[in-house]
Amino acid sequence: MNKKGFTLIELLASLVILGILSTIAVSSVLSVIERSRKELYVEDAKKFASQIEYNVRANKYKLQKPTNGNCIAVSLKYIDSSDFKKAPGGGKYDLTSSFVVLKNQNYEDKYYIRLVERLKNTSVRGISIANLDDLKKSKGADKVTSLNGAEGKDLFIVDDSVGSKAKILALLPANTCNNLTVYYE
Repeated sequence: MNKKGFTLIELLASLVILGILSTIAVSSVLSVIERSRKELYVEDAKKFASQIEYNVRANKYKLQKPTNGNCIAVSLKYIDSSDFKKAPGGGKYDLTSSFVVLKNQNYEDKYYIRLVERLKNTSVRGISIANLDDLKKSKGADKVTSLNGAEGKDLFIVDDSVGSKAKILALLPANTCNNLTVYYE
């Protein structure tokens, strides 16, 4: 008798192997998608900082470059935010909690960015606070995180109040700014 074909054990073994391979492939694809989403946050943060840099140089929106040792904080709401309508997570950027701090340090510009997205499921995600130079490095996407826990407990509306200024300064490295001017609406 001539036996052609596969036994039940061989078929089951093939299915198990295919299942393992598909699980690995799906998890790899999901991690690539997540990484590219984080990189979009970083690109938006860089774009936000570039807009502030351009607006300060062009004296647009009456933004004044800070003097040596001082800082300005500019909320996303203050500038033309049409480039920031679509956030990577499918939610919307929080225009009042996202900001850039520009510090004039020995006549060299230093940028710190906070970019907050409010997702549809009421969670919050983005960049808590990061130096632009750190975001430009290859590990910049590692700065993107969920802001629901300790990182986000201090989401606040950026304005010219003493409390808002204190919260901005608390997010920055110690002794970053001698004086802080806030542009928010």
